[in-house]
Amino acid sequence: MIKNFQQVEADMIANALAASPTANVTRGTMFRDLIIGVPAFEMSQLYGQVNVAQLAQSIANATGSHLDRLLNNYGLFRRAGVEATGSIVFRRSTIPVTDIEIPIGTRISTEPTTTNDPVTFVTTATVTMVASAAATYYNINTGYYEIAVDIEATTSGITGNIGQGNITRFSGISNIDSVTNTSATTGGTDEETDSAFRSRGLNALLGNHVGTKGGYSRNVLTNNDVDDAKVVTAQDVNEDRSRVLDGGADVWIKTDNTSEATDSYTYPADEVVHYFDNLPVLSVSSVREGSTLLIEGQDYELVLDEQAYRRSQYSQDRIRWITTRTVGATLTVVYQYSALVNTLQSFIDSDENHVVGADVLVKVAYEAPVSITLSISLLSGYSSTLVISAVDEAIVDYLEGLTLGENVVQSDIVAIVEATSGVDSVNLPFTLFQIERPSGIVDDADENEGVSLGTTTGNLFVPSLQYASTGIITLTAG
Repeated sequence: MIKNFQQVEADMIANALAASPTANVTRGTMFRDLIIGVPAFEMSQLYGQVNVAQLAQSIANATGSHLDRLLNNYGLFRRAGVEATGSIVFRRSTIPVTDIEIPIGTRISTEPTTTNDPVTFVTTATVTMVASAAATYYNINTGYYEIAVDIEATTSGITGNIGQGNITRFSGISNIDSVTNTSATTGGTDEETDSAFRSRGLNALLGNHVGTKGGYSRNVLTNNDVDDAKVVTAQDVNEDRSRVLDGGADVWIKTDNTSEATDSYTYPADEVVHYFDNLPVLSVSSVREGSTLLIEGQDYELVLDEQAYRRSQYSQDRIRWITTRTVGATLTVVYQYSALVNTLQSFIDSDENHVVGADVLVKVAYEAPVSITLSISLLSGYSSTLVISAVDEAIVDYLEGLTLGENVVQSDIVAIVEATSGVDSVNLPFTLFQIERPSGIVDDADENEGVSLGTTTGNLFVPSLQYASTGIITLTAG
């Protein structure tokens, strides 16, 4: 039994009185304070150290570095925090007369407040606004000459997930009038907590057998770029089992890890479709014939495989040419794909992890953007700009933290918003509350293919092979 100071002291007093019933054990006497009190304190400290040592032997109870050392023995390591990423737009109100270079490492940030330091980002590439091509940078919707570049937070953590339009400070760049982020920065995560690390460790050990569902899940979750995983086997009657009815499993992963690739080739005669070199494809950034930019929907269409091997390294993703291209012309296709799927597939197929006779395929889960428009009432004395920024960040953090198949609960969003400093109340109903999903998936509750409006349940339905992400968040305050 682990004892605290009071318990040790009480036991020592009882033993002393049992040996000498007339002993004076009143507090303040030398016998009580020196003969009993000092040793009792030291013994209670030893009990405390024994308690720590006992807890440190159990994954269920260990904390901090003790938990790290325990799970490190099984090849599991605490996930470090991740820096948020996004893009920033540099703006100029008048036509540029000289080239304006934005070098890599240029620092931009949010405005500081009375309670928060600015959140700082740096550009991750060098871009140049070329004066001779000034007209191409003009944005008719904003009235500015604009050039965008990717950015990354200088520190890891969810504080880097900044709402749209809140990155406005810059320095060191001449001939630029202003900067802004036209979309929220995302992907910033804090270091994995003891609770999350412990849960992941226990799940991994429970599923330590490679050929089990838990084993497959454990294998992919050891990769720090995998946020969540779901294994579908022939026994999962409520899941899409089109590929696994005869055995094996599909391992669906949630990740924000993407890679960019470029397919460049000479257009052959009579080519109707172009199959991508890197799979699975997530989106296409641009398609050019020589220097001419082709238009999606007019010159080509992206066709993503929706058959049994979709979203895997064997997916038949392709571009279909709507208009005929010039034979012999150089076609350049820039696109995003999931290199992580290939990494994990190689890992599972390796000699030490492959189960003979089992067909296991890694697939990247579908992203389902959530768009919300809502208004809030403020408490007196608060800045609407600062409160809206804080609310936006809180909503983004909530959405990015949802797991595969986890529904978007309207009451959770209301609670999160109303817990934000400066918010008096949320004005219901939301002006817009919807989630976009791949065609062919029907929300049973709301009977609306492709888009869930939450009109029946009040919540947004997310199928198990998808995960909610941040769409367009629009906030107003009054």
